[in-house]
Amino acid sequence: ATRRTTVDVRVVAASNRDLERGVADGWFREDLYFRLKGLVLRLPPLRERRQDIPLLAARFLQEAAAEAGRPTPALSPAALAALEKSDWPGNARELQNCLRQALALADGAEINAEDLRLTPREAGRDEPGGDAAVLAALRQHGFDMQATARALGWDRSTVTQRLKGLGVRGLQEVVAGPALQ
Repeated sequence: ATRRTTVDVRVVAASNRDLERGVADGWFREDLYFRLKGLVLRLPPLRERRQDIPLLAARFLQEAAAEAGRPTPALSPAALAALEKSDWPGNARELQNCLRQALALADGAEINAEDLRLTPREAGRDEPGGDAAVLAALRQHGFDMQATARALGWDRSTVTQRLKGLGVRGLQEVVAGPALQ
């Protein structure tokens, strides 16, 4: 255009990273942070709000069944318990995909735990002490990222991302051990 136009714009941005920490550590631009920071809402991961899982599961099943033109199946108590035990690293989207798959593959009017095809959670994985477990595994495997990933049952990139998420504190712990704290 050749002339000015007035617009009313709102920007909604989301990140799974601590941008305030990013500014302090120098990997996120301070001016951009303050431009984006208007109303900050922290939405905890699904593993921190397990009470939402039954409601989300019911809604996702209802939507998936409607899209498939099928009646909405019930979730067995064992299936609901399995959903509530899972850590859902992919958050609500992973839960939604799990239920869509279960609906597509389940026989009958009820989805049972086997229909969910969830892998059992490994000890130390995404639990409150999970960071410590990652650091201990790194030391145990001589800082070999691939061996550490295999030991934790993860992809190598997951170990790398967890280590990046721990930042300098985590690197100090890996190198020197917990004595530096």
